[in-house]
Amino acid sequence: YSAPGVSISRFNNLLHNNQVYYALFKPSTSQLWNGNIKKYRFKNGQVVDKNDLPIITDKNQILDGTSSYWSSGDGGTVTAGGVGGQLLDSNDERHVFTYLDDASPGTFHNIDLTNYPISSNQEVAEEEQEAQQAFDDALTQELFGNLEEWSQEERNDLPTKRENLIQWILGKDAEGKPRWMFADPLHSSPQIITYGGSVKKPVVKLFVGSNDGLIRMIDDKFGKEEWAFLPKELLSMQKLLMENQTGEGRLYGVDGTATFWVNDSNQDVHINPHDGDLVMMYIGMRRGGRNLYAIDVTGNEEGAGKDYTKEPNWGWPPKLRWVIKGGEDTDFEKLGQTWSAPKVVTVQPNYCDTSDAPSKFCMVLLF
Repeated sequence: YSAPGVSISRFNNLLHNNQVYYALFKPSTSQLWNGNIKKYRFKNGQVVDKNDLPIITDKNQILDGTSSYWSSGDGGTVTAGGVGGQLLDSNDERHVFTYLDDASPGTFHNIDLTNYPISSNQEVAEEEQEAQQAFDDALTQELFGNLEEWSQEERNDLPTKRENLIQWILGKDAEGKPRWMFADPLHSSPQIITYGGSVKKPVVKLFVGSNDGLIRMIDDKFGKEEWAFLPKELLSMQKLLMENQTGEGRLYGVDGTATFWVNDSNQDVHINPHDGDLVMMYIGMRRGGRNLYAIDVTGNEEGAGKDYTKEPNWGWPPKLRWVIKGGEDTDFEKLGQTWSAPKVVTVQPNYCDTSDAPSKFCMVLLF
């Protein structure tokens, strides 16, 4: 249902890059559907795999035995190869973040999400232990709901249940073995941002939502998930996804497609935080809910120089700027499900409050 992602060449606006990214999913009678993102490329008017073999059959299906990038022989199997396969085969620690406090619009937030990892054994300095315990308690409350309604026997089992659920979120099944970690991007089309590099070797990141509630950034070169953000509002559904009952109705998470405001201030075709460049992502929930999230994915300037001999940490760390909550925030009480694609536009200053900094125009977000 989601369109393939195709990247525009930032080095020549008249051209597309030849990469194409397919969002795949496998319908199920259970609440959790498996999904994936696979990379191919265009060549001579056809979509081909990494071995230059055409991948599309006369029935518009991916041909068995073909190999997407980052993979080998995965064909059209959803639970093979692609980003999901990279997650399954990786021994690296997964970076999944959340945020439990207020991030309402109208206030300038710059929340470094890497300070809020979902982890069962987060080690912190002694002076930070109290704050960490408060975060852990709040996370438990969001994951399991009102614990006051639990019996004493259920509360006794809470530490084990909490550990099992957090391990599941991070990618382990009930036996502690890696599970398939990519849910369906049913309506979330992968979006591509070129941060720099060169025409032959562009630095590209993919951004996509999925119905396990995650917003992900993926490295194009290796197909590796670099980080995932799990909004507070979708923590409570994780237990249901882990249990994965059949016949209980479909669950939706972040099912919208991201849009971006890319400000390359000096038009040098490189996103360099040192120059004040900016990459801001906006993404809604579609059938998953009524919220809209703004995340700064510019990255930091560590190692960045004017000569670009060293690369910035593009897209890292993700910083939460604000969350609009439809039906909760006063200004958005009547906002329904966030299906539309947010769009940044320039308008006359009389539409904005520019009294503190008069200007000839202002930027607004339409959705």
